[in-house]
Amino acid sequence: MQNESSPETGKQSFTLSTGVTMDLPVEYLDWTCIYAGFPLSLGSARDLLPSGKLHPILVLPGMTLLQIGAFEYREIRGVAPYNELSLSIPVQYEPVANYPGMPIIHFPFFAPEKYSRLGVYVHRLPVTTQEGYTFGVDIWGFPKSVTEISFEETAKHRRCTLRSSGRDSVMLEVRKMSTRHRKIGYHCYTVKDRKLVRTPVQTEGDYGISRIPGGARYELGSGPLADELRYLEMGSVALHRVYAPRLKSSLHAASEYLDL
Repeated sequence: MQNESSPETGKQSFTLSTGVTMDLPVEYLDWTCIYAGFPLSLGSARDLLPSGKLHPILVLPGMTLLQIGAFEYREIRGVAPYNELSLSIPVQYEPVANYPGMPIIHFPFFAPEKYSRLGVYVHRLPVTTQEGYTFGVDIWGFPKSVTEISFEETAKHRRCTLRSSGRDSVMLEVRKMSTRHRKIGYHCYTVKDRKLVRTPVQTEGDYGISRIPGGARYELGSGPLADELRYLEMGSVALHRVYAPRLKSSLHAASEYLDL
């Protein structure tokens, strides 16, 4: 893979392993999101992280979050639509302080001066298309795989189901709530070429955000991802949830490459 930048526009272009040239930032013009964070022991979270320099953000002593997110990308500039499910952990890189009870949802962050290189470490990121897989892996090292992911809508809930080998594997359901227009930015951590890659994402749209426990649930069926989540023994009560029916965003080139 090669990349080139233009000092006149600030844009970059990458040549993927397929030979296709892709411009950055990737502009997601219309998408929807459901998202929830469930309690996870600090020991289990550390086992998932690629570096001891990444520290899970604590919700209580000895407890962090495993965040499940589901995204339906309906319109993307230069890329066909695809769906995605993420498993992530809120983290800091080499933090000065890591106090239990500090805010754990990354939409939006409170008192960011108390954090060191705040972000979310992306542990798994299944998608529904080979194209969505290729550019995410080639450019940022996102831990992607290709599988079936679908969405359902009811009057009160939005639901995402990931299927493995034709069978239900992981389901996330989030209760709808009122929304308001927000501009929210955050950073993702991935690993590529033996470096931690820190990538900025800018979003804008209609967000409903709740830090009241409940309002979301998951179910585990069969398949490797369900087995992994079952082994982690994360809690069943969501500590935060997000419902965002209409968003747009920019996925930028990496802003930092940090030592593992």
